[in-house]
Amino acid sequence: GVLESAVDTASFFIPKGSKVVITKDNKGKIVQEYKTQSNPTLKRPVPIFLLINNFTASASEIVAGALRHYSNEAGNDAKSPLRVFIVGTTTFGKGSVQEIIPLSNGCALKQTSLMYFLPDHTSIQAKGIEPDFLIKPKITPTKEMKWVSELYGKETSLKHHVTAEEIEKNAKGESAGYAHEIDQTTMKKQAEEKAKQEKEKDDKEKYDKDKAKKKRLEDIATNPQIQACVNMISMLDLAKTAQPEDVSTRKKSLEFLKAHYLTDTPTEIEEIK
Repeated sequence: GVLESAVDTASFFIPKGSKVVITKDNKGKIVQEYKTQSNPTLKRPVPIFLLINNFTASASEIVAGALRHYSNEAGNDAKSPLRVFIVGTTTFGKGSVQEIIPLSNGCALKQTSLMYFLPDHTSIQAKGIEPDFLIKPKITPTKEMKWVSELYGKETSLKHHVTAEEIEKNAKGESAGYAHEIDQTTMKKQAEEKAKQEKEKDDKEKYDKDKAKKKRLEDIATNPQIQACVNMISMLDLAKTAQPEDVSTRKKSLEFLKAHYLTDTPTEIEEIK
């Protein structure tokens, strides 16, 4: 992501003038501090769940790290609006800044010149951001059951299989293997055929878009990381009514969720002799 966008994003949630990221040279000297330039829009305590994984890199890591830093700082403040919880897997770990130096022979040299640090001077380089709740991406049971069928049980599983569209085109004489006999005298027929093809193309594009949208919604609905976030939000909402004192601050909310929500963190098993 873009660093300036990361600072702008963070400014929606943390006070004006807050440090979002610090750059240092190879000797550890501070080169620049990037701070928010506007007042936050978040005014009341709202649980914010950030999804991260190994594709979360650079500027997006900075946003996640900075928001959690300030959320931790206000961990015991019941009035603080910032309550950030990070869900998913460890981020990529790109905390370096590169500059490209042109060379005379038409090549260029990419040189690491600076390093990114979070507001508490923690480096994310090659370490990344650890989630508060480890939730790994999974293949849902429905997909697991369909796996063999999808790979081996259909014609469409085979490479270079003949498609229904190809058969339809062949029937109409539209494939490359057909010779097209064009009647130059029937201009009206050509125009009608062209209009029909354009309509079919538009209909197909609309169908493809609708299909892609439906697929995205299905993926979101079955994504275990998103499901985990929704479930934890529901738990906090119920706890606000049933056990309000247990979730009155970010720190207490974090402890409550860790105590009651099952994640993918490995369970330590000790042998009893």
